[in-house]
Amino acid sequence: MATHIDARELSATPMRSVGVAGRQHWLEISAFVIAVLAAQRFLLPPVSAFICVVPLALGLVYWNNPRLRNALILLALLAKVDSSEAAYLNTPGAIRAAINLAAICAIVGQVSVARPAAIVALAFVGVLAVTTLGAIPNVDPYTFARDSITLVLAAAVLFTQRSDAEPLTLIPAAVAFSLGLCLAELVNIAVFFDGGGIDYLSYDSLKAAVCFASLYCFAKRRTVLGVALAAATLLVLTEYATRMLLLSYLVCIAMLVFGGSRSWADRLLALFAAMAAVVIGAALLEDAWVEGSRIFSLLIALQDSVDTADYIRLLDPVRFLEHQMFFGRDAVSILFGEGLGSGYHDRVGLFADIPYDSGAFSDRELNESRFFRLHDAWIFLGLRFGLPIVLVGYALVFRDMLASQPEQAWLGCATFLMLNNATFSIAGLVVTGLLAAALVDMRRKRCSGPALREP
Repeated sequence: MATHIDARELSATPMRSVGVAGRQHWLEISAFVIAVLAAQRFLLPPVSAFICVVPLALGLVYWNNPRLRNALILLALLAKVDSSEAAYLNTPGAIRAAINLAAICAIVGQVSVARPAAIVALAFVGVLAVTTLGAIPNVDPYTFARDSITLVLAAAVLFTQRSDAEPLTLIPAAVAFSLGLCLAELVNIAVFFDGGGIDYLSYDSLKAAVCFASLYCFAKRRTVLGVALAAATLLVLTEYATRMLLLSYLVCIAMLVFGGSRSWADRLLALFAAMAAVVIGAALLEDAWVEGSRIFSLLIALQDSVDTADYIRLLDPVRFLEHQMFFGRDAVSILFGEGLGSGYHDRVGLFADIPYDSGAFSDRELNESRFFRLHDAWIFLGLRFGLPIVLVGYALVFRDMLASQPEQAWLGCATFLMLNNATFSIAGLVVTGLLAAALVDMRRKRCSGPALREP
């Protein structure tokens, strides 16, 4: 799965091609092992929670080597454990904060801002400042800090000229980590995890990384291997029990299969093979397990619905209400947002029927009728920054997902997955920024430097 760098690029570096390739393989092997250990929340919880320290330390050692630094920091992000206090051992907050800070510094530390981009950025920040001042009575401090990080990362990714990042070193490390995570989760499902229990297989905000390996195979047009890994990935996703991640994953597969320059025969083969894998997998599952799965229970419930609105509500009642809230506001708020740290003050009781034990919102939000933990990226980012900005971001990512160059298409899909499923956490925002920065850097190098080529 290794992705090689054009020889002309290597000749401009002090390292020899053989040395880079050897280091690349060791990085992939290390990523695979780190992922296996990071998934040991049942067998070795302390190892699972603290293995992220290893790539973090190596990233700091190799800080002046952007090729290795960004890949190692990404591994540290993916290996940390968060959002799991109720069921599994978390990585301590201080370590997670150190990883986040290192990743932010890696993204924004060595960039030069182009003057036209700076003018656009300052104008946008001026609009945000006005809307934020108007939202001060409704500003949540944590949400304000998270939105501020989002703004910094977006500026670093979209409004800078990057010169030192090496996206082709980051990709195989992420893919190897994903493969190790997928295999380890399959073992967890078979040996340790009770699908009928009250806990989910993983609560981690970056668990979408389990999809990376199969998507890379589809991007590289290795259809048979991609379908096999997709079947394994789908089994893991059913135990993750997150419907948005499943939907996002299927969208990515469709974009990779039907985008680029594939032949129609290859597209149909991939489509029918994927459908067969889903049908066979569901047929082999025990009835009790299917009935206990949120995803399969949803499909069963949809059979009893005849109204289109019922279909939408059943997909996710809370998300349905959030979209009612978002598009029920005035046009100015929809277009320009309501400022950093803002939330939704439910004066009409739209969310009044959401129970306290649903996990959708915190007890404080339900008691005060002020909601900040909104679920979809386009909702909570659109609420604060304005819907047009969000739509432009998604349009840029979709364009890359359809690229004919495999690495660019894979990076687009990885960014899309994290944007949709991880940006509710600071770690999710940071890893989305890291992937998006690599994507922008790859696009820039393809336009201005020697072309990337297949091995």
